[in-house]
Amino acid sequence: MPTRILPSSPETANVSLQWAKPPKQERSQNTHDRLIEAAERLVSRGRAWSDIGVQELVKEAGASVGAFYNRFRDKDALLHILQISLYQEGEVTAAAAHQLAALDVPLEALIRAFVSLAVNVYRQQHGIRRALQLEMFNNKAFRDRAVALSKLTCEGLVDVLHARYPTTDMATLRTAVDV
Repeated sequence: MPTRILPSSPETANVSLQWAKPPKQERSQNTHDRLIEAAERLVSRGRAWSDIGVQELVKEAGASVGAFYNRFRDKDALLHILQISLYQEGEVTAAAAHQLAALDVPLEALIRAFVSLAVNVYRQQHGIRRALQLEMFNNKAFRDRAVALSKLTCEGLVDVLHARYPTTDMATLRTAVDV
C-alpha cells in the first residue's frame, strides 16, 4: 500500500490543512490511505468524479461516512489531496530523472524514456487525471498545480538534455521540449 504524504512546502501545506486533517495514528493513516485508494479505483473504472458519492467512496474503502468527514471537509477536498499527491509523485520522479544525464545513451533513448514514462503514467492514472482535467476548467487552484507540474517536468527534461549536451543553446532545448 503506497504511503501518501501531505505537501511539505509552506504554501501548499497551509492549503492542504484546510482540506484534510492529517492522520494521527497508524490506524487513522490506513483509513486515510484506503479512502484515497478507493477514490482512485472508482475513477479508474471510468466513473466521473461528479457521479461518485461519499457513500460509494466509503463503501469502496471499507470505511464509514464519519471516518470520511473526520479526514476531509467534503468530496472535493479529497480530489485536492489526490492532485497534490500526484504533484508530489511528479516532483520525486522529476528529481530521479536527473540521473539520466549521467548515462551514456543517445538523445533518442533519453527522449524515448521520457515519452514512455509519460504515456505509461497516463495509462495507469487515466481516471484520476480525467477527473482533475475536468476540475481544472472551473478551479484555478487545480489549474495552477497542473501548470506548475508541467513546467517542472519540462524544465527537468531541459536540464537533463543540457547536462548531456552542454553546447546546445538552452532556448533551443526549451523549444524542443515544448514541442
